[in-house]
Amino acid sequence: MPLTMDPKEFVNRRQRLAEKMPDHSALVLFSGVLKTRSGDDKYPFSPNRSFYYLTGIARSKLILMITKRAGIVTETLFLQRPNELEAKWTGAVLSDQEARKQSGIEHFDYLDEWLQSFGTFVRRCEGKCSLYLDLYRDQWSDELTPAESFAEEAQKKYRTLQIQDAGPWLKELRMVKSPAEIVEIKRAIAITDKAIRRMWSHSRPGIMEYELEAHYDFTLKSHGVRELPYLPIIASGLNATVLHYEDNDQRAEDGDLVLLDLGAASNYYAADISRTFPVNGRFTERQKGRSRRKSKK
Repeated sequence: MPLTMDPKEFVNRRQRLAEKMPDHSALVLFSGVLKTRSGDDKYPFSPNRSFYYLTGIARSKLILMITKRAGIVTETLFLQRPNELEAKWTGAVLSDQEARKQSGIEHFDYLDEWLQSFGTFVRRCEGKCSLYLDLYRDQWSDELTPAESFAEEAQKKYRTLQIQDAGPWLKELRMVKSPAEIVEIKRAIAITDKAIRRMWSHSRPGIMEYELEAHYDFTLKSHGVRELPYLPIIASGLNATVLHYEDNDQRAEDGDLVLLDLGAASNYYAADISRTFPVNGRFTERQKGRSRRKSKK
């Protein structure tokens, strides 16, 4: 996915967030870790969105720490140490020059130094430190996030540490989109539009839903979109009555309508578009009536 945002965009976001931070506080955000699928095979990595929002970096095993003490704000990005052997297998880790170019951050340390840096800051706060983390949780059964795990460990080490959720701050900042963000959203919509039109042009009675999905995937990847923001719904016939149908493995018969609910993403800004079309290219009179009623809602 091409880098399209000026690093000043991320600098401005961090400055606005730092203005909300009280004295003697630290914000810590984790980029996320690769998940094992089987053996040494990993699932595709997707960064924590709060981390990405403030840095523009989509790499695993990174930590951003912003501290505020006596009115002085300090930003530090903790990187992986270079490892020549691992680089032969998985590629070089992110360098400080690359990180600076993408994020506008000026100060870097290595991950094996980060706990010492955090501990030093807490000690200097003399027992009056607040720790802000991205503590979003969707379901009770979800596994602990790196932020939640760190919150538990930090509270054990520093009993007077006040754990706070940075979520409200981040939601407030993200609520109003900047011109640069609007550009990304419009690009995601434009790519989605092209994908839908390709699916329409290749539809025919007897086509499998996953064949239509292949045309969708082709368009997205042709425009550099490597990660789907969510699984597409491509539902023909009765499948369209299932609200979150994602199997996309049935045959679209002559006379069927195909419901699309999908969207591309541009630098993690997603489109979300729904359309319905006849697989044979012609609405029946009854289908036209349903389409008109649906459009008025």
